[in-house]
Amino acid sequence: MHLEDMAKSKPNMEIDVLISTAGEGLRLHKVNSEINKSLLPYLNKPIIHHIIEKIPSNFRIGILLGYKSQQVRDFLTIAYPEREFTYIYVDDWTSSKSGTKYSLTFAHKLLQKSFWYFPCDGIYQDTNFLFKEFSEDVFLVSKIDKSKAYHYLTFILEKNRILKQFFKSTEVTGDHAFTGVMKIIDKEVFFSRLEESNSNEFISVILENSLVHLTENWKDLGNFEMYEDEISKTEGFDFSKTGEYTYQLNEKIVKWWPDLAIPNHKLEKPRIKPDVFPKNIKSLNQYLSYSKADGFPFYESVNKKNFTTLLDWLQNKLWSPQNLNIEENLLQFYKNKTQSRIELLGSKKDLMSYNPKNINGIEVQPWEHYFKNINWDLLIQRNQPSFIHGDLQFDNIIYDSNTNEFVLIDWRYDFSGLKLVGDLYYDFGKMLGGIYVNYQDIKKGKFKFNCENSKVEFELPLVNEKKELISILESYIDTIGLDITKVRELVPLIFWNMAPLHKEPFSNLCWSLGILHYEMLNQ
Repeated sequence: MHLEDMAKSKPNMEIDVLISTAGEGLRLHKVNSEINKSLLPYLNKPIIHHIIEKIPSNFRIGILLGYKSQQVRDFLTIAYPEREFTYIYVDDWTSSKSGTKYSLTFAHKLLQKSFWYFPCDGIYQDTNFLFKEFSEDVFLVSKIDKSKAYHYLTFILEKNRILKQFFKSTEVTGDHAFTGVMKIIDKEVFFSRLEESNSNEFISVILENSLVHLTENWKDLGNFEMYEDEISKTEGFDFSKTGEYTYQLNEKIVKWWPDLAIPNHKLEKPRIKPDVFPKNIKSLNQYLSYSKADGFPFYESVNKKNFTTLLDWLQNKLWSPQNLNIEENLLQFYKNKTQSRIELLGSKKDLMSYNPKNINGIEVQPWEHYFKNINWDLLIQRNQPSFIHGDLQFDNIIYDSNTNEFVLIDWRYDFSGLKLVGDLYYDFGKMLGGIYVNYQDIKKGKFKFNCENSKVEFELPLVNEKKELISILESYIDTIGLDITKVRELVPLIFWNMAPLHKEPFSNLCWSLGILHYEMLNQ
């Protein structure tokens, strides 16, 4: 079902806290230019979600909208269906007149006499300052490393007041940076000073001797280097695919794509088999949301017994063989897609690390050798059309050990033009590949990769009872009359197709893993 655009907004509601998302955020376009910077993920939630969660529910929030405004409004509609926001549209965020001064003028009449202002690109662990009583304007500052001072408006302080200030200086600087957060006591005085300023930015009205409040644990995510640094420190390895984000909120999962069509396509399989997929699946423009399922990824509790239970459950609940000719679709999906994915690697595929001579002590051939010898006839002509999941590795299977129930997430919505049908072999290939590689631990950065002198060495996180699970899976495939040879040959093809979608070094690891599996198939 579609989620109605029910974002609650009261234009006459006076605002206690104003959050600005209007700017284009050019410094973060290197991360993703297709999304408003307030929606970039940090700890699996959008930055703006972290900010709003710290603001008490009785505070009335206004949102300055501009660049990619519908994305922001849609996310808040999904994440906070019961919370009221006032949306304020800024008509220009790119011309010479644009800036924080210009944006703030659109909110003038809607603000309380006294209000808080937040930029949308910072994380504030402690927001107790929201409850403090201030009798004058106050500006939130944080102590910083002076080597990073050129990014900020910095201050030299004395007794919590600004003694001197320096704007993005590379020479003389202060050791406290302005975080962008401020409390304005009298908006009319503030806007009067703002109007008199010749600058496009409101920081021009911050005067010496102004009051500051010191905050700790502020994380500035406002430019590419700082954002990437924080992601690497807090999240291990960024496993996200290009052009797709998954937000894990308190009670629901929200997914975002740049393509408006994808969320609608994602609704089709759950309509057919609602008992297999999460509850309350809804779409809104670029978003898909659904309720969090009880339990944890199957990687956390898989063993021989419940793996057999899973296979039986999939046989009864998910897989529905069809009488359909899908050879043309498989030609596109297996052969043509693989060729295009290899091309997507670009110059990477010519690097020494993508053309090793030895992988984990095993001599290997150039990748072209293995590609040339892929048995496309086997992959295309030997098939089993069926209703499938399409990415059936254990991280996409939620298992509740208390009830012994399963829920499938992150299903494939398209199989070369087929919306509900795919090749059953592909589900088995994905599952087998996910036994070789514990993707849950990969996401935590628990892997090693090194290439030196044409030798690649890597270490992968293990799946419990790996050999036994492979044996059970292969016996099961044989029992239902499918060809285990094709499943095995799909595994390295899957690794190669994954390589261009992920960041280094996992991209390179996937490529090398594909080469190694092809070599092992030849032995």
